[in-house]
Amino acid sequence: VFCDDLSTEKHTRLSHDIERPRSQEDIFGFIKALGNSFIPSYMPILERRMSMPSTNQQRRWHLLRRGRSVEFDLVYDKGTKFGLIAPSERIDGILMGLPETARWEYMTDMGSDPESEEGRLVAALKRPVDWLGLDK
Repeated sequence: VFCDDLSTEKHTRLSHDIERPRSQEDIFGFIKALGNSFIPSYMPILERRMSMPSTNQQRRWHLLRRGRSVEFDLVYDKGTKFGLIAPSERIDGILMGLPETARWEYMTDMGSDPESEEGRLVAALKRPVDWLGLDK
């Protein structure tokens, strides 16, 4: 969960009418509630899925998705980019946040079959949802 834009200042894209944490106390309460809800939310998912078998194709897809996450972090993420150019940068510390294993394939065929699980995900990712109504 990224909270880059939590601030006591006026938000650059959101209307002032939108309910959001604004004070330091409200922002801290939001982060605390987020942290306290993680284990109760995640454990049922983990317990349900930890014994599920997986295929080599699913593992390949998983590693490709991790590779895309690394690309995003290194190219677009504001915090990572700042950390890499900061005067006292600790490159090893930044790279520690990346997955231990990932995969890159040039012009991969994975996700190109619209009937596959991967293809359905790629199609969904190409149709972003405007959850906040900012693109109206």
